[in-house]
Amino acid sequence: TLAKGKMSRGSPESPLYQHRVRTGMTPPSVHQSRPRHRHVSPLLRATPRSDFISIQGSIIKLSSPVADIQDLKNLYCCNIPNDLMNKEILRDHFSQYGEVLRLYLSHKRNSCTVHFRTHEGAQRAKLEATNLKGHILCIFWSKPAVKSEKKSDATKQSGKVELGDRTKESSISTEKAKVPLPQEVVEELRTMDQDTVYDSSSSPLALRRAKLIASTSTMTSTAMRQLSLRELLELWISSSTQEFHSREERYQILKLRDKILRLKRGRQSDLSSAQLTRGTCQDMCPEKERYQRESRQQISVYEHMSSAGRSVIITMDHSLAVKQYSRSSADQEEPLPHELRPTLVLRMTMDYLLSNIMDRCDIREENLGEWYHFLWDRTRGIRKDITQQELCNMDAVNLVEECVRFHIHCSERLVAEKPNVFDSKINSENLTKCLQTLKYMYHDMSLKDMMCENEAEFRGYIILLNLNDSNFLWEVKELREEIINSEPVRFAIEVSTALNSNNYVKFFKLVKQTTYLNACILLRYFYQIRSKALYIFHKSYVSGNKHAVFSLGELTRLLEFESVKEAAHFCNHHGLYLRENSAESIFKDKLVEPSHRLPMTRALKLIESKRNTTVGETVKGGVLSTTAFENYRPYSSFNPDGTLTTEAKESVEASVEVEASVEMEASVEVQANVRDDTELQRALEMALRQRQKAIEEAEMKKCYELLGTMVDEITREEFEIFCERLDNVAILDFDELILDVMCNMARDVFREVVTEEEERIRKRDEEQLLHKEEEARLLEIEQTALETMENVTEEVVQETILSIAHGETDLHNTSVGEMNDIVEETIVYSARKHADEEVLKL
Repeated sequence: TLAKGKMSRGSPESPLYQHRVRTGMTPPSVHQSRPRHRHVSPLLRATPRSDFISIQGSIIKLSSPVADIQDLKNLYCCNIPNDLMNKEILRDHFSQYGEVLRLYLSHKRNSCTVHFRTHEGAQRAKLEATNLKGHILCIFWSKPAVKSEKKSDATKQSGKVELGDRTKESSISTEKAKVPLPQEVVEELRTMDQDTVYDSSSSPLALRRAKLIASTSTMTSTAMRQLSLRELLELWISSSTQEFHSREERYQILKLRDKILRLKRGRQSDLSSAQLTRGTCQDMCPEKERYQRESRQQISVYEHMSSAGRSVIITMDHSLAVKQYSRSSADQEEPLPHELRPTLVLRMTMDYLLSNIMDRCDIREENLGEWYHFLWDRTRGIRKDITQQELCNMDAVNLVEECVRFHIHCSERLVAEKPNVFDSKINSENLTKCLQTLKYMYHDMSLKDMMCENEAEFRGYIILLNLNDSNFLWEVKELREEIINSEPVRFAIEVSTALNSNNYVKFFKLVKQTTYLNACILLRYFYQIRSKALYIFHKSYVSGNKHAVFSLGELTRLLEFESVKEAAHFCNHHGLYLRENSAESIFKDKLVEPSHRLPMTRALKLIESKRNTTVGETVKGGVLSTTAFENYRPYSSFNPDGTLTTEAKESVEASVEVEASVEMEASVEVQANVRDDTELQRALEMALRQRQKAIEEAEMKKCYELLGTMVDEITREEFEIFCERLDNVAILDFDELILDVMCNMARDVFREVVTEEEERIRKRDEEQLLHKEEEARLLEIEQTALETMENVTEEVVQETILSIAHGETDLHNTSVGEMNDIVEETIVYSARKHADEEVLKL
């Protein structure tokens, strides 16, 4: 069946209007103003209808997996936006057209498979369900699962490819059973770029793709892999001499190169013999990813040209591009060496982020959402490269440590932002993952007798993040002695003691004394310690049914609020009310237990005032280095004229030489068998047909055997996975039992420790009471002695004074008597003398 059709690019049904808007770091305004067209590669061109693939003007119809399309009841839907990848939303959408039995989601491919009860419902949904809340979906018929031993004649028609006039010589007979295309060919031909519209100019590359589809339909998996490699090499040889100017063309040719290298390399299925892939990429972002993201306009504001301004088409500055994080999945291909960055390049990338991007959060006009998501995504990419290469050296440890400091800084700097800008829970999960990785790396480094300089610092961070988990003390005891006695770990233990004992004074005192990053972690405990302190105040100041008044200024000082207004809001949240026109809070008889916690706010005075360096230096943990990326120039596989460089061609030259020699031998053999004689040529053609038929029958037999073996292997693997899941469930139950036992033991130990501590405190209180009583008794005795001595002294002094007074009186009397006698004698003597004189005169 030949299907032809064209559609103008301005038609609403054209894929130009149905391409998916990629998500990423591109601002929403860029997505909204992005045009619906872009220059694309001529390697492959999609057609307006979803049931066809157009190759250079010829349309390949992908026939139904079963002969009769009326029997199909399943639909495959792709191009679903991320925000609509929800089973309930999709089920409600498709249930409008018929009863939906089952619905399976594939988050990796943004697709789903819908099973309807009737064919009519599925057909109606295929025609009418393409519009999902303004987004255009691509819907295909899906073949139901069929066991290999019960293949019907209709099923044997699967894989049929019908070509246009230009590829009739490559079409495949529909009378013979076909084998589905290998995964490599399907990915290369169909899913290389499903949402891209290609130029309609003619090119021999499309014809080669059509031949590739036709020639691989009757081969076994091994033969198909070899054939696909040969055809891809032919495609590479024919296209390597062309000029590639658009970003999409360059991305497609680089993707073709990687496909060839992967097929040549093969998959490492044996874990015992698997080798690690060591990165060789010398760019901050691999070249293929740069062209891919630029063609799809997945460009961050930190990666585009500064001269772009408000242009609709954003041009990437390749010297500013940093590798984007891609989520791991089971069907993700193993990365090639040139897609992974070695340690030195990872160090250069991190230095660039620290020096040029990290400090932009201090700019008032900066979009913090774009800033955080860009750095979070790029640092996750660095950690993923470390994990995929299993790097464990000092540079890798330092990189992960810097990722930890970045998340710690963001936990305080962005805590007051809206949830669509910053989610503290997701940030804490990433912080925990980084610290868990560091624990394993510290262990591996210790096995090499290499001690990390900053291990004590990050062990302290681990403890501070788990202050409400009593089991962390067991991990602390298992650390080395020098780590346990280090200052960060001792500080973390002091904080744990203060928090568990509700000692808010000591807690905030420690916060004032500690470093900036430690304080950022402790911010998450502010609400907890303040609530406990409020209950302590209430219990201390309120007795009975009385009310108590407490100053908000004092409360702000004790609990280190940023302002009185914040303290008032906190009190109001706990059921306390304020006096009007007064900075006082009223403690009622009972506090209200809040139903939710208040959102955390920034602590500018208590925490952010501690940071006296730039954000980059804080995350680095020292002085920044800019010498690594000053002369950085990204690698390019293309010359200025758009052709591939010699080095890019040499990357697959060995494979090209091998395949070219195979083609040369086949060509010589065909030419040797060609004769001018018509009869001989006909006989040769007949023999070739018979031989081809025998080969096809043998291939089909091998194919069925291979399918049977694959089914057995899949069944065995599924059974092993089922058994493993049962074992995992048992292990989880056992782990939960062990955890319960350990928790009970920890509770018993904690209870004993608390009991001993209470007994010690009780004895200490009794000793203090006895000591006070003894002091009081001695003081009383001393006072009594002093009083007695004062009385005795007073009596002795009185008696002494009386005795002295009596003695003085007697002495005075005696003296007076003697004086009187002397006076009398003197008077008598004077009288006698005078009398004698008178006598003498007479």
